[in-house]
Amino acid sequence: MNDICRAAFSTLVINPRGTLVPCCAAIPKYFNIEIDEVECLETFYNEDKHFEDIRTTFAFGNWKKLPECYNCSANTDNNIKSVKDVYDQHYILPSFNVELDNWYGNLKRSIRFLEYTCSNICNQSCTTCSSFFSSKWQNIEHKFNRESLSIRKLSDKNIEKIIKVLPELEVLLIKGGEPFADKNNFKILNELLDCNKKCKVNIVSNMQEIPESALKILEKGKEQIRIIASIDGVGEIYNWIRGGDFDKTVKTIEKYYVITGNTVDITVTISIYNIFVLDSIVKYFENNPAVEYIDVVNVVSDPKWCSIFNLSNIEEVLKDQIEKIKKYPYCTYALDISGENLYNQPVFDNIEIMNKIRGFDLCDHIPELKKLRDEG
Repeated sequence: MNDICRAAFSTLVINPRGTLVPCCAAIPKYFNIEIDEVECLETFYNEDKHFEDIRTTFAFGNWKKLPECYNCSANTDNNIKSVKDVYDQHYILPSFNVELDNWYGNLKRSIRFLEYTCSNICNQSCTTCSSFFSSKWQNIEHKFNRESLSIRKLSDKNIEKIIKVLPELEVLLIKGGEPFADKNNFKILNELLDCNKKCKVNIVSNMQEIPESALKILEKGKEQIRIIASIDGVGEIYNWIRGGDFDKTVKTIEKYYVITGNTVDITVTISIYNIFVLDSIVKYFENNPAVEYIDVVNVVSDPKWCSIFNLSNIEEVLKDQIEKIKKYPYCTYALDISGENLYNQPVFDNIEIMNKIRGFDLCDHIPELKKLRDEG
């Protein structure tokens, strides 16, 4: 059972370009069927040969040889928590064993975990992102010598395909773009809350702004909905990394808490831009009742110029940060970097480009980065 990937036998992901993939960690270039091309998501999920070949490899072969699953394979080999591990530990679906038995018996199965992105419409331009996920990157990609991708939205017909599979779901994960910047998410949430009272809903949001119409839906579904807020810094460091407004984001989190009574969980994307100040994020929310816990596990791997593996003393830096954050009981972290190779990317060239876009110098707020830059 250890080799079985729960995602492969329970999940369908619709990524920001509309491509159908078996999980968020699967490498997109190996998949070329988009939601526009299928009439029924459940039929595709049951009958697509590529998906079935992947499941067969997990059941009877060596999954680490699957190029589609390289990300999880590499993390497993380096003792780093993988998305496969996340499914094994956090997404124990009630029907999983039944659905697995149905697969072995060649019986029809239901999609139990759906992750989707309605569009890449977003209100932030995070330095660790791109126009694949954020429309805000469209006008600045050229400054980093990257292709600018167009805004991509699911059609009304495709939204109906999603609505059709809602009744059998056990987990719905909504990503972006920014989920609260796309009204189609409000429609899907309303439909789910009316037809499926057992499904757990996770929404990954930057929480900079939630329209009043969305807040009403969140209040209606407060027993089912959990929000994961992406927070990568405090104050100006946050503003530089995410191209957003930190104070506005905190106020939105607190407003959501007052209206629904629900706390949010915070996830931190770890990059070279915040590796020296992770503890400041954890400490800032220490006495904020709107925050349940903070998860510090998501290490940037791409773009490589954002990666902590550009630091020659990364082990020392991580050890220092872990010592600072481990005293906070509401913070979880998994920062094992054994086996990783160091990069040699133009970190400060790209910081300077973003400094001009943001209008201020990140290094003025992080002395450790400033020292590295000044020392050449």
